[in-house]
Amino acid sequence: MLHRSCFITLFSFSLATLLLAQPAKMKESLPFDPNVMATTPERAKELQMGLQQQLRERRDQVNKNDLQEWRKIENLQQWQTFRDIRIEALRKAIGEFPAAPKEVPVHVTKTIQGEGYEIDCLLYESRKGLWVSANLYRPQKSNQKGPGIIIIHSHHNPKTEGELQDMGVTWARAGATVLVADLFGHGERRTHPFVDEKSYPQPFRVSRQDYWFRYFTGMQLSLLGESLIGWFAWDTMRGLDV
Repeated sequence: MLHRSCFITLFSFSLATLLLAQPAKMKESLPFDPNVMATTPERAKELQMGLQQQLRERRDQVNKNDLQEWRKIENLQQWQTFRDIRIEALRKAIGEFPAAPKEVPVHVTKTIQGEGYEIDCLLYESRKGLWVSANLYRPQKSNQKGPGIIIIHSHHNPKTEGELQDMGVTWARAGATVLVADLFGHGERRTHPFVDEKSYPQPFRVSRQDYWFRYFTGMQLSLLGESLIGWFAWDTMRGLDV
């Protein structure tokens, strides 16, 4: 879907540029009515909403078909077929991963001492030149082995969110090692320059700005044959090496 959206955007931009350069000549030679392109803000909004509605309808139909297939399952073999098709589709959507590194460079910028726990503020390199900012919660002065937990904040706020810190502290005190990293485009890995109301010309929501702007990152990766979810997954996999 991202490929198609990018194509529509690029095609519309290119056509609009040509029309502005030679409006009379180009309009006469076009095999269709160029007025389908946005010529006013109202028309632009109408076209945008129309595309969104089409995408929603296609999404809803896919979910409906999937539910119908689910309800047909009556035995283990049918379930395995249902499962394997979707896992393979997920693998294709994620894309190919680079070769796993022999070791992952890690830099601890500082360590915070707490009551029964410690927090390492660190960076680890998931791809060449791409560093992941993270907090590592661990038991205080303990040489015993314990469980390891990776928390992925998903659509949530980054690692600074209070409840993420609460989980890290609670489980570290219980003997676990907990890694809370910023997803690509979030927190210290923000890919846009807008950090507060004064730096953004439209209504600014601190808790959602990173989430909204990662769609642009996703489209850019799609043009390169990559996927944003694939980069999320790879960062998390390399987090296990930390």
